[in-house]
Amino acid sequence: MCNELKAVENIMIRHNWIRSFVLSLALTLVAPLTGLSIGIIGVQAAQAQTVARIDVTGNSRVDDATLKSYLTIRVGEAATSSKIQSSIASLNATGLFSSVSVRLSGSTLLVRVAENAIVASVLFEGNQKFTDENLIAMVNVASRSTFTQERLAADAASIRAAYDNAGYTGVSVTTRVDTVADGRKRVVFVINEGDRAGIAAINFTGNNAFSASALKDIISSKETGILSWLLNDDEMKQEKLAVDKELIRLFYANRGYPDARVLSAVAEYDATKNAYFVSFTISEGE
Repeated sequence: MCNELKAVENIMIRHNWIRSFVLSLALTLVAPLTGLSIGIIGVQAAQAQTVARIDVTGNSRVDDATLKSYLTIRVGEAATSSKIQSSIASLNATGLFSSVSVRLSGSTLLVRVAENAIVASVLFEGNQKFTDENLIAMVNVASRSTFTQERLAADAASIRAAYDNAGYTGVSVTTRVDTVADGRKRVVFVINEGDRAGIAAINFTGNNAFSASALKDIISSKETGILSWLLNDDEMKQEKLAVDKELIRLFYANRGYPDARVLSAVAEYDATKNAYFVSFTISEGE
């Protein structure tokens, strides 16, 4: 009797093994057509990538909690490739770090950072047109802020644009960065103002009722004269040209020309003379 029971059990075991083998083979062959294998593999991958712990290194000024708050992955969530990439982008966007690495090791999310240096001081050399206070208001790099080369380059461009707007077309701005105590950075903007470009001539077209000299007297832009070095009245600025257009219009309107308009105010730079030639085109109306 026992032998018969053992024989039955062996038959059932073989039967179950055959069923399992056939079912596994069927899933292997059929699942790609139905998408079932993708779901199974996806579940396994998601389970394997669930974050159990976040390990942060490389930070000294930024505490762990603050750094983790920039991540788009939390403990208990799946560390997908897209979330890892978005976490890296989020950390870089803070401007606090010079390098960022985020990767999964088992169930631990490893976050490695290198912090940007802190700016100790910001200095200016060679500036006469603008005071240090004027220039510090133009830059984003400031004492106790984070230092990046991108921010430094943008600030140098801002200073050049301010000088260009003031008529200093040949200005150059370079930077010098010195490392001081605790790895902090002292930033120096070295400015070569060059020769300031003045206004060589102001001309008017379409002014039949009033002379050029009469119109020159009422506008804020002036031709370079003997006292221009002191008064800076020959600076070419687009803002001044806009004001001058309105001054001319009001001058005409107050003298019986309500329809008068200034069609254009154009400043052309002549590099050979290092000076601007300004032209106003006027329509006096009826």
